[in-house]
Amino acid sequence: MLVVEQLKLEQVTLGLVLVGCAHVGSVGLLLGKSIHGLIVKNGWVLNVELGTVLVDMYAKCGFLKNASWVFDMMQDRNVKPWTVLICGSAQHGYGKETLFMFEMMKEVGVRPNELTFTGVLSACAQAGLVEEGRYFRMIEEYGLEPTIQHYGCVVDMFGKAGLLGEAYKVMEMVKPENDGGVYTLVSDLYVLGEKWDDAERVRKLMVNQNVRKARGSSFIRSGAG
Repeated sequence: MLVVEQLKLEQVTLGLVLVGCAHVGSVGLLLGKSIHGLIVKNGWVLNVELGTVLVDMYAKCGFLKNASWVFDMMQDRNVKPWTVLICGSAQHGYGKETLFMFEMMKEVGVRPNELTFTGVLSACAQAGLVEEGRYFRMIEEYGLEPTIQHYGCVVDMFGKAGLLGEAYKVMEMVKPENDGGVYTLVSDLYVLGEKWDDAERVRKLMVNQNVRKARGSSFIRSGAG
């Protein structure tokens, strides 16, 4: 019993170290690889907790092949490892690959969570996959409530595609009590497109609905008017 408890403690400790490795660049990657080697050397089973932090570490560092290899070695895979792999792939611009993984996840019966959809929609926005943005409607189908991050990804996606009218429609769906980041994004997109009246309309909508402006953001100003 004591040996088992000691083993669990060591795995938890290494898991915490791996979480930190994902945020300190090449030095963290080197340490993370060393820890991974120790896990293999000791013959430890990659449970959900340990496997997830390893996948997350490799994915955030841009080593998606390593992340996928660890993922495939895991005996049990719930929504957590699927989500970190999806988000890591989206973070590094692999749009279609991200959506492919999401479809595989659904096929094996794993239900996505809010963070999973953030990764999927982020991939759509970065890769300009406007048609695939339909995944936004799928959020409520899974009994989840869209978050400000989901709205922001969709607005960003439409904005990059020049579909500012669609972006504005999504913005109108945001609850007034939410952060004003989405509103500010749409307004700035209108200004960049020299649609001054539309930008002013968004600003007035924020004022009328008492939406607080996102911290650190501001409406783009120009010499016009």
